[in-house]
Amino acid sequence: MEPYFSATGYRDTTVNNVIVASGEKTDLIVNMSLLPSGIEPVKSTIPLMLYPNPSRGYLNVVLPDLASGRMNVRIINQSGMLVSDYNSDVVQGIPIAIEIRSLSPGTYTVEFSSIVAGTSYHGRFVVIK
Repeated sequence: MEPYFSATGYRDTTVNNVIVASGEKTDLIVNMSLLPSGIEPVKSTIPLMLYPNPSRGYLNVVLPDLASGRMNVRIINQSGMLVSDYNSDVVQGIPIAIEIRSLSPGTYTVEFSSIVAGTSYHGRFVVIK
């Protein structure tokens, strides 16, 4: 039986051709690949309100009532690639406009992470042309 390794956020990995000599120490280093989601675990289950969705030029985002302050904004495409990463100031109850004209048609995930509180909010949107 070959050793099998599994970890959250990584591809499951099987190691082939492991030779263990009786009575000897055997070190095994396993290089595991990150899953292509590009999305870190989300600490909140409260979704964002995104409109219009689908959209062509601008996407408006309304965060939950308690979310405000300095936020890191990340946009990830459906292949798991980070296509935008910047910081923005969020005012409670005020929609945030995100310019998406430069994005190719497809499905994206947007994540807002509070720099101070560590909470995250996420949602999915579709870009059309």
